[in-house]
Amino acid sequence: MPTHNPRITITLTPELSVILSELSDLTGDSKSSIVADLLGQSAPVFERIIRALKAAKLLQIEAEGGIAEIGRGLKRAQERIETQLGLVLDDFDEGCRPILEQAEKVVRRGARGMGAARPRGSRSVTTPVPVTRGLGPLQGGGQGEEKPGRRKVKGG
Repeated sequence: MPTHNPRITITLTPELSVILSELSDLTGDSKSSIVADLLGQSAPVFERIIRALKAAKLLQIEAEGGIAEIGRGLKRAQERIETQLGLVLDDFDEGCRPILEQAEKVVRRGARGMGAARPRGSRSVTTPVPVTRGLGPLQGGGQGEEKPGRRKVKGG
């Protein structure tokens, strides 16, 4: 039978198909007319859902644009800060230049004076004197001699 209304095909679960068949048998209406009536009664709900989804999508687009704008603003702020920091560092370098030049002169003068005072490769510290405290005097003279009270055992 020709109709001017659009048609759709839907897939139902077996349980829902049984319910819809039973409802169709009891009311005498076709399954498709029952579904169409249910959807027709739900049209205001669908319209509110559509409005809410459109608003959410618009907010999402605006938020993405806002995020991009925030990113651009942060980049501009960073560039300004880097420029100002560069100027501050230049001023600091300029202000410290006389102090640094004087310090370099002192270091160079000290290095020349140290080189003239002692020859290259010489030690700046004298060799310490060995300490033999607590050993006491050696008895009997040199090495290899036995100490009193001890004997060397040969062969084992």
